[in-house]
Amino acid sequence: MRVAAYRRVSAQDIEQATSVALLARSCEERIRRCRRYKFAGYYFDEGDSRAGFEKLMEAAESGQIDRIETRSAFEFIENVGDLIQTASRLNNLNPPVRIHFENEGITTGTAEWERCVYFLMGFLESACRHSAKNCQCLKPKEESLCRI
Repeated sequence: MRVAAYRRVSAQDIEQATSVALLARSCEERIRRCRRYKFAGYYFDEGDSRAGFEKLMEAAESGQIDRIETRSAFEFIENVGDLIQTASRLNNLNPPVRIHFENEGITTGTAEWERCVYFLMGFLESACRHSAKNCQCLKPKEESLCRI
């Protein structure tokens, strides 16, 4: 299984930004420790840049990656609507590309992930109905996903 790592670091945190090489080495070593994994690259972004994320998505969609390891769901993507859309997009590839979120201990494409998605969708719809001032609704493919 070809596994890539993705991290986003704050451009304002100089100490963190200078440790990108250390993060890359740590991620690569952890992936290589698993015998069934083959390291497929390290992708990262600093601050608001999404260039690394776009390269990661291109590699996944072109069949170079089977799994993505990342620290957390909201490091991967900042809002729930985009997170669900991106995970679905990767899940619909043939073969599907799974994302593992370390902090949450969840991998996309699993029953546990599906339960989380249904919970989040219900929460977002409820929050949008009750707090229209604080909600910007997105309407991808005629569905209402909200960013709070």
